[in-house]
Parts: sequence; structure tokens; C-alpha cells
Amino acid sequence: VNVEENFYDKIASAALAQLGVYQDCTMLVTNSLKAVGINFHGSPAAYLSLGTVTDNPVPGDIIVYSGHVAIYMGGGQIVHASNAKDGIKISGNAAYRPIVAVRRVL
Repeated sequence: VNVEENFYDKIASAALAQLGVYQDCTMLVTNSLKAVGINFHGSPAAYLSLGTVTDNPVPGDIIVYSGHVAIYMGGGQIVHASNAKDGIKISGNAAYRPIVAVRRVL
């Protein structure tokens, strides 16, 4: 996979395109990665094996929590599957629960 200048922006945009959709967090991330040609799906813990760890997240990075994953949007915001009522939504605090790792896919 070639990393274009807007590679990670495409992941973030694909996450935003799913706002309001009722699906789990892993499908949100799976569908977001498909926008850049990455076919990967697994439990939240499986995302710990994807890419490399970073401590300087950029929009499009994957935030892995215990039992949950999200796409980082910048400015501390994430897109994630919050609950069955809201579906996919933006939350303003990526650290709303302990972060296990931030993964950069390439």
C-alpha cells in the first residue's frame, strides 16, 4: 500500500462518513481502513497487532482501549461506536477511558 499525503485523512474521512450508523466499533475501524485498501477485521485486541505504536496521534490513527477501538480525529476527538442509541459518533475526549495503545497502520 502506498502512503499518499492524504492517506490518514482518508481513514478519518471514512470514519466521519459513518456517523449515526448503528454498528460496533470494530466494523467502524474495518470500514475506515477499507478506504485506503487495508482489509483487516478482528476483536479490539487484534488491532494491537496492526501497524506500529505511536505516542503522537494524527487523524486516522487507531485508538485501542480494553474491549473497544476508535479512530482518532485530532484535537483529542475520536469517532467511535458509543452505544446502541447513538450509533457512531464523535466524542471530544479520546482519553475518556484508559488508552491501551495508539496504532498507526503504516
